[in-house]
Amino acid sequence: MKHTGPDLRARPAGWLAAALLLIAGLAGPLSAQSTPPSDTRNLGNPRSDDPPNPGNQQSKPPAPAGEPPGLVTPWRPKPEPEPAPAPAPPPAPNPTPAPAPAPPPAPAAPSPAAPAVPAAGAGAASPQPSGGTTQPPRTVITGRGRGRTQSVSLEDWEAWWRFNRDAFLVRRKYLPTRQQNSRDTDVFLGRSVPGTPPRALPPDWTALRHQIVPALRSALEDSSPTVRAAACTALGKVGFDEDVPALGARLADTSAFVREAATLGLGLIGQEAGRPALLAVLKADHKGQQLRGGRPPEIQMRAVAALALGLLGRDPDGEVTECLELLSTHPTASPDMALLATVALGLVEGDRRAVSRVAWHLKDLATRQRGVNDWIQAQAVTALQRIHERNRFSADDRTLSGLARLASEARIAHVRRSAVVALGALVHTPEHEAVAAQELADLRDSGKDSHTRNLAAVALGRIGGEAAYRALVAGLEESGQSVHRVYCALGLALLLRGLQDRAAPEAPRDLTPGFIHLRRAFDESRDLSSRSGLALALGIARDRDSGARLLQELKRSSEPTQRGHLALALGMVGHEPAVPELTALLLETKYPPFLKEQIATGLGILGRKNLVALLERLERSRSAQDLDAVLRAVALVGDQSAVKPLAALAVDPRAQIQTRAAACRALGVLGDPHPIPVLAALRADHNYLAASAAVNAILFRDL
Repeated sequence: MKHTGPDLRARPAGWLAAALLLIAGLAGPLSAQSTPPSDTRNLGNPRSDDPPNPGNQQSKPPAPAGEPPGLVTPWRPKPEPEPAPAPAPPPAPNPTPAPAPAPPPAPAAPSPAAPAVPAAGAGAASPQPSGGTTQPPRTVITGRGRGRTQSVSLEDWEAWWRFNRDAFLVRRKYLPTRQQNSRDTDVFLGRSVPGTPPRALPPDWTALRHQIVPALRSALEDSSPTVRAAACTALGKVGFDEDVPALGARLADTSAFVREAATLGLGLIGQEAGRPALLAVLKADHKGQQLRGGRPPEIQMRAVAALALGLLGRDPDGEVTECLELLSTHPTASPDMALLATVALGLVEGDRRAVSRVAWHLKDLATRQRGVNDWIQAQAVTALQRIHERNRFSADDRTLSGLARLASEARIAHVRRSAVVALGALVHTPEHEAVAAQELADLRDSGKDSHTRNLAAVALGRIGGEAAYRALVAGLEESGQSVHRVYCALGLALLLRGLQDRAAPEAPRDLTPGFIHLRRAFDESRDLSSRSGLALALGIARDRDSGARLLQELKRSSEPTQRGHLALALGMVGHEPAVPELTALLLETKYPPFLKEQIATGLGILGRKNLVALLERLERSRSAQDLDAVLRAVALVGDQSAVKPLAALAVDPRAQIQTRAAACRALGVLGDPHPIPVLAALRADHNYLAASAAVNAILFRDL
């Protein structure tokens, strides 16, 4: 069956496009465009193996008025399902048929040429693919800071956890909200309720305005570029419109790291006043050189400016969108600029017509057969998912059908994985749920590669329903595939968590059968890595009855990485009896800082006020690495009493550089008004294996 795509028309580049290309230093004029046959432009037709042809650039079609464009044909099952037999799932007691929205998973795939990916902090530029198919070498994620190094294979489940964990660890997800019943008001205000442990009182507007922000403004003048960079990013998260000039002044800082952080801060602050400066940096025009201090902005600084412009959201005159589209499609643009421009396009907000034009462009990138490398195509699929979510547009039948075709038939692994994640995120209606779950279940059973199968399990958990539940339980009970088993456990945990989030208080669902499957898998596993992943799955599912077994495992385990994951899981399930054990471990001197950070975070999720007292004790008696490890946890608690010591540390000249920088980052976490921090949301949906180490590092600048 032939699927027809949009009718694309060739157009020459206008004077604005030519000027931007010259300003950006992109080689060669943009020639007249040619259009391939329309039947090769559908998501239903995977890209061919033709080598990339940079000269064969295609322009986007005019966007129709009304709904954002779909991707291809009407939504329906694949006409020719794979004949490979799949093991019959065992009968599930009391299956849970309701959909399960959960924090968005990120796609995972082997990266073409990316070296170590820092989990936070700056990253050096790395080689990029120029187009065509790429090979998947082993890569790692490296922890932040001296003495905190911890390497993780990007093909392991822990890479997915690193990029997606913030939605489960941010303290605000555990505090009641104002929309809940009046009987929860005391808990929300931090007051004690009979029978419950003491909780932390969140910082108020006065603390933000008169303590947090002034401390960060002072830190902008610190002698250390590390502290100034941390202050730029944190001030962008919590600052006000009058802080835009101070951040703009740091665009001329002597440190490239600070200049990039200030650029990102101008996007995070979300003020229209920062838009002209970011555009000037992106274009590298005369004004951009003045802002930079008389020199042209570096490529990496301009790449950050592309993302920062996307973070601003709205684009009233379309100038930002025009620049981002040019950067995402031109074959000689900097790879990092092209990648971040594509990511930024998924953040555009506006009326339906404006958003529809961007959606057409992203669809064009995702399906183009020549002139676009694999990473750009994969990021375009993710950006298309993002633009639906950010503008609260429901995905239509054609969009979902196109994603299903890409997930199962695209020849590029990066694109398949992005499509799997997007499909799991955009299915919200019962009529689509069963069909999408069947598509993903087929991929989980017989996907073209292991990572597609793994991400299909996570996507099943996000969709939820009867078919998803049975497929995940079947995968969880398979033997001999430890990594895939952990992904199935994570998917089942997301399904159960989604049911808890959606269930009405007057109609609770029986989630016990799902919890039993997770507990049994945890008890039966003998591999340390798998047990760690299964422990986190219990934490994501909020299985409070598993707290005792997790604490017992923590006491008898001697492996630092597993202990850290168990500490996080104990915090997520809210197991209060673990507080003394976690506190004692935190004060031990023999454990590495990355373990102490996880232990402190587990305590922070539990919301105990005594963590601030622990901070003061560590400040007096422990190393800078140990102090840094606990600062993020203090911020996660959200306790107003932490503001004063953190603000003092941020500007204390006697404190070590690492401590001052960590205090600035913690103040940014503490005062961030978003339920999920902006960069944390980008990490969750980011295809980190279809990006360079430098691009991935930018998304961790707030930690």
